[in-house]
Amino acid sequence: MRINSKLLFLAICLLPSTAKANVVWPELIISSHYLASIGLISLGLLIEWPFIKWITNLTWLRALIPLFICNLVSMSIGQLIVIFGGLFFQLILQLIYDVISPDIGTFNTFGWIAAGFFTALVTAFFEWLALILIPRFNVQASLKSFTLLLLANILSVGVTLMHLRIYGE
Repeated sequence: MRINSKLLFLAICLLPSTAKANVVWPELIISSHYLASIGLISLGLLIEWPFIKWITNLTWLRALIPLFICNLVSMSIGQLIVIFGGLFFQLILQLIYDVISPDIGTFNTFGWIAAGFFTALVTAFFEWLALILIPRFNVQASLKSFTLLLLANILSVGVTLMHLRIYGE
């Protein structure tokens, strides 16, 4: 007897579970805030530009092409994973908090820092894939290139988190 995976998934989704109001979805707030602000997008591109130039060994002007392509890829594909993967990530984080103390929710400083790091990790991964998969950029898959993109994205997402902290949602 073969079990249909789609029906099994639907059945699992319909199972009753404990509702918790202390799980916040920071990745959704970060993504919507970042995408809604032209200034934050521009600042993020300015932060990542030197890193892309360094990784690709292109001139400043030519480095704009991979910069825009990588960010387009991470924005279109990566943001969906950030949003929905972030919900899963926050639920796991809440399970860890429940072991420490059941009264802790994900709406705390550590939860937001973890959400920022998760966002930077996902977007850096998709930017890195775009750089190594497009032969014209001549970037080899290496830990160094990924680490540089991760650092650039941590700085870029950090600016968004600081903006959220200062100006709110």
